Amino acid sequence: IYILNTLDATLGITFAITRIILINTGFGIIAVQAIALLNPIFRMIFLHFYVKKKYPKIVFKSEPDFDSISKSKNVLVHQIVGMVSQHTDVTILTITSTLSAVSLYSVYNLIYSHIITLLSSVFGTAPQATFGHLLESKNPHFKEYYSVYEIFFSALILGLISITLVLTLPFVSLYTASATDINYIDKLLAILFALTALLNAIRLPSIIMVNITGRFKETQKGAIIEAILNIGVSIPAYILFGIKGLLLGTVVALSFRSIDIIYYNYKHILKISPHKYLKIIALGAILIIGFCGYFMWINPITVSSWGDWIINAIICTATGLALFFGAYGIVFRKQTIIAINVIKKFINRKSKVKG
Repeated sequence: IYILNTLDATLGITFAITRIILINTGFGIIAVQAIALLNPIFRMIFLHFYVKKKYPKIVFKSEPDFDSISKSKNVLVHQIVGMVSQHTDVTILTITSTLSAVSLYSVYNLIYSHIITLLSSVFGTAPQATFGHLLESKNPHFKEYYSVYEIFFSALILGLISITLVLTLPFVSLYTASATDINYIDKLLAILFALTALLNAIRLPSIIMVNITGRFKETQKGAIIEAILNIGVSIPAYILFGIKGLLLGTVVALSFRSIDIIYYNYKHILKISPHKYLKIIALGAILIIGFCGYFMWINPITVSSWGDWIINAIICTATGLALFFGAYGIVFRKQTIIAINVIKKFINRKSKVKG
């Protein structure tokens, strides 16, 4: 997984720089978009040779073991309804709305879609192999390690999304400074986008547990209901409230799905009370209200240049992460001690290897 993530990051940065160069040297949109087609080609070529070199014992002509992918149909259902849920807002806007409204939505979506992708790929997918190994080896400390991960992952995502929210309006004010078609500064819209990102992120630890235990069939009903809710609430809400109505429908659907999958994880997989998770969320809500309330209403951030924004971003990020990790570390002291011990063991192991 780290090979895949590193490869995707390297190719993403390389082709982003290449496209910037093409734009600045006068190439048209066709050439700029066409260069992106090389990205998956390079990825495929690299993976082909990497697998052949790294795993020479793999026999590709073996008889397939269909039993190991017996739940693929259930996974496909999850993927389809996930795609429906993720693209409902954009589809409705594209069909029914004006270019100005689509532009407004796209500016905020640009910010929060990347945040969700970062959290899900780096902090959601990467630990999956580790927990899969711990579960498969029947590690007696599995639940303790999962608890540590869930607590500090929650501190991280709540902190990052809060930081993103307080920096959104200053960013949008600079990003759309030359635009005169509509007013892009909308505090409520920023809050709704942040809420959708938050609801997407808080369920990631439970999704990991569903994935490593293969509970796709058991949880597909909730995924289908999420998609139905998203469409069923978004359309009438959009008619009444416009773009904010679309996001309201997404928030309703995500709220149901997050509660559903977290409850399933605690009751049927971990088989423990979900009360501890309520404590995690309650603490996060208090911190979010305090942090965002201060930087958005009491002492709002104002910027006049990208340099100002970067300085404020550094200050907010340092303050926010210190606040969230500090508070969670104090409230959940037992898990903090476990985390510190694990880090110490990791550092000692690395030191011995180097020695």
